Amino acid sequence: MRLYRGFLRGLFDADGHIEGASTVGGVSVRLTSIDLATLQAVQRMLARLGIRTSIRVLKDEQVTDWGERGGKYFSQRSYRLIATGANAARYMEAVGFLNSAKAEKWDDLTSNMSRGFYRKPYTATVESVEPDGREDVYDVAVADVHAFDGNAIVLHNCGEIALSPTGAGVLRHVHLDHFASKKKGDRVDRGSGAGARAHDALPNLGQRPRKLRHRLV
Repeated sequence: MRLYRGFLRGLFDADGHIEGASTVGGVSVRLTSIDLATLQAVQRMLARLGIRTSIRVLKDEQVTDWGERGGKYFSQRSYRLIATGANAARYMEAVGFLNSAKAEKWDDLTSNMSRGFYRKPYTATVESVEPDGREDVYDVAVADVHAFDGNAIVLHNCGEIALSPTGAGVLRHVHLDHFASKKKGDRVDRGSGAGARAHDALPNLGQRPRKLRHRLV
């Protein structure tokens, strides 16, 4: 995570800035780039730190005529990522600036704030849910970290389960912290084995005799 935050800090030190005032419109942290995909990746990275941002078009493509000096200047479309209010404050807390001038500007603009940073609620309303047919689904496995970033949501590997066409996919886990103080390592094996047997029996547990159910659990 230190490397993660260091990357963001370096990026904002180079191409980011602080804008606004504590009394008019609030203070914001902004990052400018012509690479929209990069800004979207940064937006996902910031979201994993609890920092919500928006991306806007800063300037469209344009050609500037230099007139008497001759020649024309072409500029690409540029974009700006913006963190405002409490999200800007969260950025300064979690990432911040190594650039002393930018860090001091933040302090100067926010030192006299009496009401604190505003918080904008984020809500979404589902208008409708409609059937859209059936599609194949896939399991993603990431070695070592066993997790990946899916649109700013940290997702974990799914357990590999061989199922019949009518089988029930019920996941289980073994709480290894429970065995941390145990001196005998074979207790982990026994606990995992017992959990596996119970896991296999659970989908059909309701069809078993009561005594057998008790023994399995």
